[in-house]
Amino acid sequence: PFWTGANATCSVGARAREPCRPQYDLRLSRYLGTPPGFWLRLELDCELMGAEREKGERISCVVTPHAT
Repeated sequence: PFWTGANATCSVGARAREPCRPQYDLRLSRYLGTPPGFWLRLELDCELMGAEREKGERISCVVTPHAT
């Protein structure tokens, strides 16, 4: 199996309770044939989209872009 050991606590899918850890990412990547870091980036992208959806408009109102 792709995940063995006493610390096998991460769950996969929409009901995931634990954040994806680098070791888990490597295991999933090895098992599923995806590049290392794929699952960590996917999780980060989902978190960023959620933050944008929840707080993006408010942040845009209170933060002025830095003049270049």
